[in-house]
Amino acid sequence: MARLTGLRSAVAVEWLKLRRSRVTLTASLALLTLVPGATALLHLGVGRGGSSPLAAKAAALVPVAGPDGLLASAAQLSGGLTVLGVGIVMAWCVGREFQDGTVTGLFAQPTRRRDVALAKCVVLTGWAVVVCAGVALIVGLLGLATGLSAGECGRVVGRLAALGVLLTAGAFPATLVATVARGVLAPVAVILGLVVATQLAVGLGAGAWVPWAAGVLWAGGAGPQAAATVSPLQLGAVLALAVASVAATVAAWDRLQLGRSR
Repeated sequence: MARLTGLRSAVAVEWLKLRRSRVTLTASLALLTLVPGATALLHLGVGRGGSSPLAAKAAALVPVAGPDGLLASAAQLSGGLTVLGVGIVMAWCVGREFQDGTVTGLFAQPTRRRDVALAKCVVLTGWAVVVCAGVALIVGLLGLATGLSAGECGRVVGRLAALGVLLTAGAFPATLVATVARGVLAPVAVILGLVVATQLAVGLGAGAWVPWAAGVLWAGGAGPQAAATVSPLQLGAVLALAVASVAATVAAWDRLQLGRSR
């Protein structure tokens, strides 16, 4: 019971830190505007056709129109931007404790450090899922505004919301890197590297086996045919990566010692 009370207190404190952070606010606004905004441009470019530069670029990225085209546009854009945005917030949430020196104060608190780390992961998950659901809803409303049916838009929203969960799971290695490196810059660099490496892997045809690309392909980022080739095992690997990262982060925080780098 005491352990549960300590975890609840830690969650309340970490949520207060997260929602008052400018980093969180900036990332939230960026995801809620950039993904739907860029999706709208691609979707309208595909729908209008023609020989304009926008139409040509949109057709190259999204070869289909209608709800599948809207879903492909949003999934492709979400893949990189969500992992980057969520990963930066995760890096800040964990790494700032070391960078600002506030981690030393945690040793004097009754709440166990492992509970603090777990609370960080809990509030980060909640925040990211809510933001991704908001992105999915805005994209769905965009579909309605461009003439898609409610049923078609509902399918788009459902897939994008599920993709948001998968992309959030894929960003959790940032918490472990921030703990090991004891700072913010290293995990941000790792997240940037993962985004670039994922794009290369997709280009080489190995995307479904890359945790940061499997969800995008499953959601329809490369069209319905590619989505059908993604197996439950490949999607499960994404969730397994998140569980392993959280477990390792919590264990590392439990072993933290003052005056030591590891």
